[in-house]
Amino acid sequence: MFLIGHNPGVADLVDFLAADPATGGAAIDTFPTAAVAVLSVAGPWSALQPACASFDSFWAPRQPR
Repeated sequence: MFLIGHNPGVADLVDFLAADPATGGAAIDTFPTAAVAVLSVAGPWSALQPACASFDSFWAPRQPR
């Protein structure tokens, strides 16, 4: 699924689904304009809950090279 949205909603959703349950830490520190986060979820959409996804990758157009 591909989701396009606005902040803070998209960043909050990524943190909700992929936060580290051991530390409660956010999956990402910042989510700039045009950033892309890739998450993986095992199981059906109906089973979504906090920290159920793995954070696979992140890209932002202004990342240092």
